[in-house]
Formats: sequence, C-alpha cells, structure tokens
Amino acid sequence: MIFIPTYQEAINRKNKFLNSGLCEYSKLRNYDYGPEERENVSGLSPYITHGLIDIVGLAQECIDLFGEKRAEKYIAELFWGVYWKGYLELRPSIWTCFKNDLENLRDYQNEELYLKAINGETNISCFNDWVKELREYNYLHNHTRMWFASIWIFTLKLPWQLGAAFFMKHLYDGDLASNTLSWRWVAGIHTINKAYFASAENIKKYSSKIVEKSLLSSDYRSISEDIKHEIITKNFDSPDVNNYEILLVFENSFGLKEFNNYASKFKEIYVVNFGNELRSIKLDKKVINFKRRLEDDFVNRLSDRYKIKLINLNELDNRFSGASAFYPNTGDIYDYTKELDLNYIYSNIDTLCWGKCKAGFFGFKKFIFEIIEELKPAS
Repeated sequence: MIFIPTYQEAINRKNKFLNSGLCEYSKLRNYDYGPEERENVSGLSPYITHGLIDIVGLAQECIDLFGEKRAEKYIAELFWGVYWKGYLELRPSIWTCFKNDLENLRDYQNEELYLKAINGETNISCFNDWVKELREYNYLHNHTRMWFASIWIFTLKLPWQLGAAFFMKHLYDGDLASNTLSWRWVAGIHTINKAYFASAENIKKYSSKIVEKSLLSSDYRSISEDIKHEIITKNFDSPDVNNYEILLVFENSFGLKEFNNYASKFKEIYVVNFGNELRSIKLDKKVINFKRRLEDDFVNRLSDRYKIKLINLNELDNRFSGASAFYPNTGDIYDYTKELDLNYIYSNIDTLCWGKCKAGFFGFKKFIFEIIEELKPAS
C-alpha cells in the first residue's frame, strides 16, 4: 500500500473505493490480508487526516450509491474520527496529561523491552511483523492496530503512552485525537473497566497471522487513571471575520471545500510548515516528508489563483497576531499559536458535531445521518 501525497491521488483512491470496495466493506472490513492486499478498506485515512477528503461529501456519495442502510458501517467509521476530535476538544486536559506523561517517560525509552518492541524483536512473531510493516508502509489495518495496542499494554506491559507515541511517529494518518483516545480505549481508560482483549483466535480468524495462545497475557485488567477530565465549555462557531489581511492554513486543512469559502477574501495566505523541532512527538522522516509534499501540492494547486506561500511555524511572530486561521485542533500547533490570539475558523462539520461528543460514540452516532442531511449541498 503506497500513499502518494497529492490531492489527485486522494480523489483517485476515493473513486476506486466507491466503485469497487464499498459494496463489500461491511463484510470484509475486519480482515487484514496484508499490506499488498488492501482492497477491502478505503485507504483514505492519510488524506482525511490532512483534510483532503470532505467527510460529508464522501458520506453522501456512499448513500447515493448504496443507500443509508448498506453504507451505514463505512459512514460510521468515517464519523469515529469526527467524534474522537470532538471528545478531545471538550476535554483538552487529556492532551495535556498525555504530553506530560511522555516527558516523564523519557528515560523509559532506554529500557530493553521497549527497545525490543519498537524494533520488532519480541517473542511474538506477529507483533514483530506488524512493527516492520508499520515502519515500512507507515500504515496498519485498523483491526491490527487494536491487536497491536492490546499486546503492547497487557502482554508486554509497556506504557500505553509510549505505544501511542510510536504510532504517531510512523503513521501517515496519525491523528492526535483518534490515536490517543483509541489507545486509551484499548487500555480501558476511555470506557472505564472495558479493556480490549486481543485473542489468538481473533487474530487467526481475521488475519494470516498465528500466535500461540500461551504467549498472550490473560490479565486484561484496565489501566487506572487518577485524574477526571472535566468537559469544558467552548464555542465552536467561526467568528465574523473583519480582518482579511492574513489567513493561516495548518497541516489538517489541505482540502478545498472550506478553503474556497474564505480564501478569495484574504490578501495573503500562508501554509504553515510544522517541522519536528517543535513537536512533542518527533515524527519519522517519511511522515514529515509526506506532510511536506502535501503542503507543496496544496500550494502548487492554488498558487495561480491566490497569493499563497509557505512559512515555518516558528516564524509566526507578533505580526500574525489577530490573523485568521483554520483551526488546527487540540495539540502542539494550537499550544504554540494560542498566544497569537488567532481568529479560528471551524469547519461546518466540527461546529455541528463537537458539542454532541460529550459521552460515548453510540450516543453521537444517532445524529450522523441528520448531520449529513443538514450539511449536504443544496441540489
């Protein structure tokens, strides 16, 4: 599975999935056939993470092709990412604690077992294969990510925070909210006392891997957490922009829909490059290069229509104070730029969804088709 970092590749991959993969998605989605055989999943997550695919538009295309009932499973998977983002936005202390935990675990990264795990040198061959696959392809099947996290936490007894950071380092689709909260879910922190159990039978059924049952821990007691992450009150409505001097675009907003609604009004547009030096989690060189090439593709597509240029995040100084910016989501970029008092522009889907992410996903799920109906373009 090779990911080409261009908008055109995102559209090509989307169309291929709609035409040949979506019809069997519900039945085949849980099977991991290996990195050379991914027709049973969309492979769109690296492009969705960076904003190249409009989720509502994609969901509506699925409905138009197969109807709500047949498309429901894939659409629900699309909206898991929206839900995770909203959940974290309402509880930003989760990010703060995660970042602090990583700093406190810095010395742990010299431990022998941790080093064996990240280099694929454990006594669990399937886990080692997944490590090598992640490093080579910068992607893992979603079901495999759950098995991987479960083995990391409960069999290898490694801190979940370091596992989440390892994924973020290597995944092209690494999304802070989805990744962090998914690891917390496997650990039994997100849904209290409901940890995820990776069984040898399940791995054998849904993949080509075989693991001896005796190698996997039978102790799946949830990880405990002392702090309670309170919901904050936050307004996700975009402001009435009255200063059209500068617009900032971060790495989660390389799509065209929201951008085109605003871009023509601004005198200057800056695409902000976020290098490794300011990141809490240092990314693999291939992931950094993937993001840089997406930035270049974005600028090249639009430079004949707008005054647009690249700038590094650490170049954002006081002259950008009060500028408008597409909201970068909770994380390092927001932490770095919040003192600039930027006017954040939220996407319509986030404005409509995030307030509904106060509890579990299945409470949020009942609103999905209403949300799609409300946001779809008028015919």
